[in-house]
Amino acid sequence: MRTECNRYRDYMTTGHNTIANHRIYKLPNGWGASVICGFGSYGLELMPINFDEAGDYSFNWEPFGYLTDEQMEAHLKDIFENGENCKREEV
Repeated sequence: MRTECNRYRDYMTTGHNTIANHRIYKLPNGWGASVICGFGSYGLELMPINFDEAGDYSFNWEPFGYLTDEQMEAHLKDIFENGENCKREEV
């Protein structure tokens, strides 16, 4: 599935969207990404998210849309390495 990145598979769970292919990545630094592809999305779409102590997540910027698989992996790498200092523009 396009929303799955083998490099970060250990941090991946199924998302809550039931109409599209949705994965949540929860990384060890307290950050992660919501990755979705399907009805209602901008193609392959990724949004950086921040997890709180209860495991709930929030976000405060627009998603990156119409990504290639390589761009998705680059964004996940950036979030994994930089957490809240990840880039907010295209990687």
